[in-house]
Amino acid sequence: MLIPVVRIYKNGVDYYLKEIFINPRNIVYMSEEVSFKRNLLEGKINLGLHPGTEFTRAKINMGDYLEDIILVGNPKTIEGKFYRVKKLLRD
Repeated sequence: MLIPVVRIYKNGVDYYLKEIFINPRNIVYMSEEVSFKRNLLEGKINLGLHPGTEFTRAKINMGDYLEDIILVGNPKTIEGKFYRVKKLLRD
């Protein structure tokens, strides 16, 4: 089951958002990402995000390597999306 999440990318000094779909089984690690939060509060991320927006660093198992990505939302919110889908599948 693939879950939609919003990924934030940094390209030089510019940031952009993209909806991606993740298989929750491939998530190895998640933690709060404070540097993106700081950049948002300092006005370096100009994407119209609310100042209270939080970010999560996730490591995704891509088979033969781990990819480090930044997601919009705090770790509990991201985990909750995955849990809700698992619960719906069981019901």
